[in-house]
Parts: sequence; structure tokens; C-alpha cells
Amino acid sequence: MTSRASTFAIAHRLLDASMASPAWTNLGCWQGKDGSPLTHYAEAAEQLATRVGDAAITAPGQCVADLGCGHGTSLLLWQHRFSASQVIGIELQAACVADGQAHAHDGISLHQGRFDQLPLPEAISALLPAAGCDAVVSVDAAYHADSLGAFAAVAQKLLRPQGRLAFTTVLRPARSTLVGLLKQRLMMQVSGIPTASFASADELERTLTRLGFDGIRIEYLDSEVLQGFANFVKRRATDLPHAQRRSLAWLKIAATAAMCRHWFGRQELRYVLVSAHVLS
Repeated sequence: MTSRASTFAIAHRLLDASMASPAWTNLGCWQGKDGSPLTHYAEAAEQLATRVGDAAITAPGQCVADLGCGHGTSLLLWQHRFSASQVIGIELQAACVADGQAHAHDGISLHQGRFDQLPLPEAISALLPAAGCDAVVSVDAAYHADSLGAFAAVAQKLLRPQGRLAFTTVLRPARSTLVGLLKQRLMMQVSGIPTASFASADELERTLTRLGFDGIRIEYLDSEVLQGFANFVKRRATDLPHAQRRSLAWLKIAATAAMCRHWFGRQELRYVLVSAHVLS
């Protein structure tokens, strides 16, 4: 595993020991559609993916590309719940790709590689419909791209005219003090988020517009995601034996939760769902 790929690796069994394979590994959306709180990790993780799918997949039978799809659980969601006819996943971590491929059904293909680089690998380009995909989605992965522009350029290349993009990412405040900027940079280094992917809302809109996207919508999910994940990890720690709570794998999860709590409390970072469509 490369050092970059190891940054994303999560010991998912510590989050939910009973979770079926392939596993979810996102922060989760800890509020149901009816506003009720969610308490189980796999349920919250699927809810976050569903929110992304609802924003991009508009009809049965569509072609969907998933950037940074992890173990590929979301690929099954697009096929089963959203009735996608063709699903293409791209994921950097070799172990996740192997796990996803073992559970893939007809109509699903999963490829190892970067989701923030052009040109697209020939193996992926050969699968695309002539006009491009109907939807591109990314669940809790876009902010790990080298830059927001690189991620959006790949999405634009994959999409047909009027095709839809939906992804979750993090945004920085429009204004920050010098001390705030230094703290943000340190947080980005600790969390493995490249500085060029940590944009403000205005910068995000300008980047997407420059690449030919329109109808840009930003939905803030700070409470549902950041606070929700932090609260879950606090509860989950009480269920784990001492040895697991002292493991490096759990300390990584606990550190992520601590950052989520800090970000939510101080609003030094916003967690958002972004959707848009390609003009032509």
C-alpha cells in the first residue's frame, strides 16, 4: 500500500463489527430523511451515500460513475436502490478494490487508480457510453483529491451534456485570521486533506462554473455529519475493550472524531453536499 493510500485506510470493524461485506467507510449522515437520529454506523453511512445519490441519479437505467468508492458498497447501492444500469467505480486502495470486485454484480465494474487525474485510463474510457455518464457521484472522498479543480475536471470528462454531479466535501470559511489560517493548514496536514482541495464556497462555485457546470447547489450537513460522527465515536468507545481503544487503528478514528467535534464547534470547516449539472 502506498503512503497516500494508507492515509485513507480505516479499520471498519472497529466502527461496526457486524457490518456485512463490502464495508462502508464514510463519516455517515446521522439523521434520517424524517429527521430522526440514526445510531448504527452502517445505517448512517448508507444514509450519507443515499443523500448523494438522490442529488445526482434522476431516473432508473442510468450510467453512474463513482469516484473514490472505497470497498464498493455504494456501487451496489446505485444498482439496487437507484436502479442504475451501469456502474463504474474508481478507487485508489488496492485492498478495497479487491474486496469490491469479489462482491460485484453484472453491470458493476471497479477499477484501481486515482480519481483526480486525466486522461482517464483506457479501461475506464472503453466502458463509457458514447455520450458519457448520466451521473458522477463521490461520497466522502472528493476532499482527498490533489485539488478541487482536478476532481471536478475528471467528473466533467465523465459526464454527458446535462449529466449531474453530486459529492460531499469540506469547505473553509470565506474569511479567516492569520492564526485561523495557520490552524487550518495544520488540520489539513493532520487529516490528509490537500490545501488545494480546501476551498471556500465562492472558490468552489467559480471552479465548477469554469469547468462548465451550472445549477450549483451547496447544502450544509455539519450537524448531521461532523457532530453525528463525533457523537457516535464517543458512544462506540464505551463498547470496545481496552486493548482496541489503545490500538493505533482506533486512535486514528478517535482523532478524526475529535477534529469533527472541533470543526463543528468552531465552524472552522463546513461539511457540504454539492450538486450541479454540465451545461454541454
